Amino acid sequence: MMTAERRSAHACDCYCCDWERERARLRRAGLGPWPNRPIYTSEMRLACGAFRQLGPVQTFCRQERDWWDRHGPHALRWMRELIHLELDDDLARSKHGAEHLLAMPCDRSRGIVSPHRPPFSWEALDAREIFFDGYLALGLRPGWSAYRLAQDVGGFATYLVRVGLIPPRVGGPLLEDIERWAPTWVAQVEGEVEGAVEGEASRARDEE
Repeated sequence: MMTAERRSAHACDCYCCDWERERARLRRAGLGPWPNRPIYTSEMRLACGAFRQLGPVQTFCRQERDWWDRHGPHALRWMRELIHLELDDDLARSKHGAEHLLAMPCDRSRGIVSPHRPPFSWEALDAREIFFDGYLALGLRPGWSAYRLAQDVGGFATYLVRVGLIPPRVGGPLLEDIERWAPTWVAQVEGEVEGAVEGEASRARDEE
């Protein structure tokens, strides 16, 4: 039986969060989209306590909590690499991609995706589970690019393979699978394919 465990949540009054709250107030009041002060930098965003919180505040078992405690810091290190490489065009989008990838093994435990596969494990993970069984597209915000979000997912998966959190025997096929299926998912999200993706993914599963 699963019991809920509450992880510490961060109430933050940093410049980034204050800037975002002011922007929300201006939008509600119809006074314009941007506060009359400089926007925060990626370095400031990554230092924000609220932003650094990855995964759900409430977990449903110790294994899920341990999973996020082990993997979450690596998502932050990967985003730090993005900043150094000047690939930090939108850290919020990159964080969403990283969180989604890390959530896949956890979601198995709740039957949300692939309940027949082992939970809290990278075993048997493939791109169709990531892109089509999960809820990656539902987290897209206005202005985000599906193509760049797919790149974030692939980039973080590559990082996890490189640092050894995803075993090479799983990581090699996974990265190839992401490269294969990402364009089809992007096309579906952008409206270029209607109904083709689900059918193609289903046929591919039937062939396995």
